[in-house]
Amino acid sequence: RPDIQNEWYAGHPGHLAPEPIPERADVARRALAHAVPVAGAGMARVRETAQGDGALATGVKALFAAAAAAARGHGGLLRDAVGRARGAGVPAEQAWAAAAALALARGEEVAGRLVAELLAHYGEPPAAEPYAEAFDHDAALAYFRGYFGGDVPERVALLAARSAPVFEGYALLHRGVLREGALEPKLVELLLCAVNAAEFQTAFVEIHARAARSVCRGRPSASPGHGGCRRGSARWPEPPARAG
Repeated sequence: RPDIQNEWYAGHPGHLAPEPIPERADVARRALAHAVPVAGAGMARVRETAQGDGALATGVKALFAAAAAAARGHGGLLRDAVGRARGAGVPAEQAWAAAAALALARGEEVAGRLVAELLAHYGEPPAAEPYAEAFDHDAALAYFRGYFGGDVPERVALLAARSAPVFEGYALLHRGVLREGALEPKLVELLLCAVNAAEFQTAFVEIHARAARSVCRGRPSASPGHGGCRRGSARWPEPPARAG
């Protein structure tokens, strides 16, 4: 803050109980609203609609925003979105499922941005049972044929032909995240729509939008117990006590 001189410090006489340093985004919003009230009013209306309950619950929207902010590297937005998701009662296991989806879509480094905020807001996750199911090349190929509703895309077929172990690992990650995770398939597909839309990846928005619609139609790619678009399934009970 440029208004704080070098000689100022916490506990300095006259500053024994300083106000918390505000979030940069909040400062910018207030400044814009004061300078151009119509812009501030318009943005506030958009924000209220984007963050409030609607076709998707508040917590789901916050989780989507957190994943998109992590992909874009917007730390302030990421922190705010995870806080809103936690406050709306998004269970820890579903928040971690979002991080796994981000690892699938953007890799471990980008997912790590979301993980850092999840650790800060939710604490350490409990250890799950190690994965031990057999999953070979034929099972991987069958999974992708079911997911894409027929022939697999050329990029996937090329991976299968050139490196079977990597293909199998990718298929296992893909299936575990998109069809067997704590987030129902419809929501995790829409989360990836949000991530790809934030990065202007139109082709992949279309892929995941089609997949979300196919889940709602009950195509075989939907896993047992996740077979439809359950109205209200994305609303949660009161949040548990904050970790720490």
